[in-house]
Amino acid sequence: MEVAFHSAPCLSNSLQAVGLEMDVAQLSRGRLEGSFRLGGSRHLPILSIQTTQDLLLQGNRRPGVLPISLNTTDQQPVVRGKETQPGSLHGFQAVLSETFFQLPAGAHIQAALVSQTRFEQLATATGDHQTLEVIHRANSANLLPERYDEISALIQAQLMGAGHDDLVEVATLEALSPHQLQGTASGELGAGELD
Repeated sequence: MEVAFHSAPCLSNSLQAVGLEMDVAQLSRGRLEGSFRLGGSRHLPILSIQTTQDLLLQGNRRPGVLPISLNTTDQQPVVRGKETQPGSLHGFQAVLSETFFQLPAGAHIQAALVSQTRFEQLATATGDHQTLEVIHRANSANLLPERYDEISALIQAQLMGAGHDDLVEVATLEALSPHQLQGTASGELGAGELD
């Protein structure tokens, strides 16, 4: 499903149609040309949002879902009051109940909506308990370039319907393993680096 949007309320309505309660506000002046896309599978849906204007999104997160979000352009979003770094993942902190981020004009984000239960079961089955600690204490992670490229390609393929549910989850688990990270940041509004 792909929907063009020309106003913040239109994007908010599209997000609500797929079960995401989000308030959206346009922060910059000018005509908004945006695209919202939903792809992937029932078990691992992928959201894609592109915008030509600055947008602020705030709302409740779906319980039991870890949004694994990345930006595909040079325009870096601000997540929970902190500017993101190129090659990073965001939004996955398990204990957060709300979403708060700003998309600058030109941004294109993609988010894999991973089942928290499935992710935690996979981590437990592989003995990767340190990654569970990461998703409970951090909301952003700076990845090694090769890990970021791998996850980005898998999420893009999943968006297009490739059926890589397990591959996306395994690649995310490996990328969020502490020995693979270049740093993390907490999910507290305006808080800084943890590592």
